[in-house]
Amino acid sequence: MNTKLYVDNIKQRAIMAHEIIIDKKYLYENEGYWGGADLIIRNSNDDKSQARYVLNTEYNCELIWLIKRIFESFEVDYISKYDITKVFAESAKKFLEHYKENAEKEQLLLYVLSDVCDVFKEKAHGYEIH
Repeated sequence: MNTKLYVDNIKQRAIMAHEIIIDKKYLYENEGYWGGADLIIRNSNDDKSQARYVLNTEYNCELIWLIKRIFESFEVDYISKYDITKVFAESAKKFLEHYKENAEKEQLLLYVLSDVCDVFKEKAHGYEIH
């Protein structure tokens, strides 16, 4: 694999996603729930979940939109999806805990996108995330 080409590709996809978020052209998912790869995103506080990472937030639709775009745009495979959802969940939780009621959805999406892109860059350079 050509590492520079791979990283350039990641940067280009991140720029495209960044522009969509900044221009507020993203579409909200009508779904209130998304689950997969040890991550659940929802807007209710249901303690029955068996997932390792659970995001209960009013921004669930925006985060569902972002995780779907990441999985599609970056062609996440069955091995790396767990690293991606871990970073996605930890990043979103960190942002939401820090900003609480002052969180802006576009800033949340950009923050999470940035952290997830770092995972792809690190993997390109041979680092494992676990």
